[in-house]
Amino acid sequence: MVGYPTFAVEHLIFGATLGVLLMQTRFVRR
Repeated sequence: MVGYPTFAVEHLIFGATLGVLLMQTRFVRR
């Protein structure tokens, strides 16, 4: 099995972006 690092990096970036957006929205709504 050959795993492409780009896929993992993209997934990590996507998750990090979602987390940051959620945190920002929480702080703003707070």
